[in-house]
Amino acid sequence: MHFSELTELLSVIEFHDWEFRCGTLGDGYYMHVQFKAPGICTNQEADWNGRKWYVSKFATQDEVVLTCFKAVMTAVEHETREHFLFHGKAIFNPHPDVGMLLKLADQRVYRT
Repeated sequence: MHFSELTELLSVIEFHDWEFRCGTLGDGYYMHVQFKAPGICTNQEADWNGRKWYVSKFATQDEVVLTCFKAVMTAVEHETREHFLFHGKAIFNPHPDVGMLLKLADQRVYRT
């Protein structure tokens, strides 16, 4: 798949008002979603980018479309984790510091 083919394919995929962006990466490409949403700390609307997904230069149309779907599902899950509150707190927050998670794991806090 050439870069122009990838950009053309991304241009016909739709989800809400989100955009699918791409660029070159190593011997292939990457794609990600971009959308506007309020920031979790500021509540001010801003542009947000989902994580980058690698797309091989040998990728098929099916693989690219499925990767775009996965990118959307992952970004929606991320937003859900930010906005799902329990006692007013985002207990499934997708932004924890790995060091803090490691400390929590050392405490062996489990359900009873």
